Amino acid sequence: MLRCKHFDAPKSGINIWHEIEEIFQSFNLSFGNTPITTDQGSNMIKALSLTDEVRYSCLAHRTNTVLETVWENVKIVNTEFKMFCTSVSNLRTYCQQSGGIQFKLPKTLKSSSGTSPWSSYFLIHNSLHQSYESLLIILRERGEQHRILQIDPQLLHEISTFMENFSLIFDNSEFSNQLTLQNVIPSYYRMTEYCIIDNKRKNSIINLLKVQIAKELDEKYLTSTTQLHWIATYLDPTFKDLLFVIDESYLLEQKKSIKDGIYILADDCKEAFLSNNQSSPKTNLPLTIKRKEDPFAIMRAVRGTASSTTVSASSFTDEIERQLQMYERTLYELPADSNPLIFWRDQQNVSPILSKIAKSVFVIQASSAESERHFSMAGQVVTEKRSQLDPECLESLVVLKEAYLKKTWPK
Repeated sequence: MLRCKHFDAPKSGINIWHEIEEIFQSFNLSFGNTPITTDQGSNMIKALSLTDEVRYSCLAHRTNTVLETVWENVKIVNTEFKMFCTSVSNLRTYCQQSGGIQFKLPKTLKSSSGTSPWSSYFLIHNSLHQSYESLLIILRERGEQHRILQIDPQLLHEISTFMENFSLIFDNSEFSNQLTLQNVIPSYYRMTEYCIIDNKRKNSIINLLKVQIAKELDEKYLTSTTQLHWIATYLDPTFKDLLFVIDESYLLEQKKSIKDGIYILADDCKEAFLSNNQSSPKTNLPLTIKRKEDPFAIMRAVRGTASSTTVSASSFTDEIERQLQMYERTLYELPADSNPLIFWRDQQNVSPILSKIAKSVFVIQASSAESERHFSMAGQVVTEKRSQLDPECLESLVVLKEAYLKKTWPK
């Protein structure tokens, strides 16, 4: 997070851009080549288009749009699912408004997941599934058991289990303290795998959800991905073979597009690279992050280690080609946390151009969820109506709170 600001002016595109411009200038950032990941808000899109800033869609929000659209579409075509969703919503409302219920449950019923609405589809159904039996007993004592008997426990369990797969995907795309851009393309393929139809239950609600999700992923998620997302995936050594792409012709097409894109990125940084070519590389170790279950484990290639030797090149273009060929042949060990920066740190002497490109690509986030959490946190610190804090004091409080929660105090 660079800056969390409140301003009284209308949130129009031009006003938002003036705030972004001030932030860029205060941190000495370059206009036109500082990538920004945002949701699809029209005012934000307008703001960044004023000077043709590089904007990438927040793939967490795009996934939420997919799920939101699917839920509404299936409710329209399936009365049973519509009644199920209404009953779940009414029960959650009743439990939240009635005292003495939530604290008796093994898992508090979730109303939403705050700044991560895409996770709500799992959290809501999972919390209700985990508390179903306890809730049934409590409601019987109150003569309100009809509220839960309208909910099919089997369907509740199936939806909870199905959406848990997606929750794991979201955990690998929405946090700024780990690399996420390389997961965007594998996430699409992983989610489509989750949507394979169960032929034994062709007319089931779960199959209806799967069909709709697969359709919306193509229309709303995949169309928001770019060549840079494919490059990020390729530059993760565990994904570089793109083993999840089954169509051979499409695989060859994407590999060519990826390498063309790498040449363009290399050309953009050619002057800076050549001027700094004689400086010593940094050897700072990247932070290691404790990660949850890896939903992409079966998609990754695992290999042993081998050393590579530097080969001289007669031109910058030849050097890029040499490094690409070496990268294709390089053997490696799979890091415990699958952090590709560990690999590129070790390769920065033999493949300095690709290493520089990888670092510049991986700094881009797949989603804007983390920044929205900061805004939410700022809202908890202060509101327009009750506080006299000036913007600078508010910003300091937000940064301090974030440092405290993440244990990133200076030592």
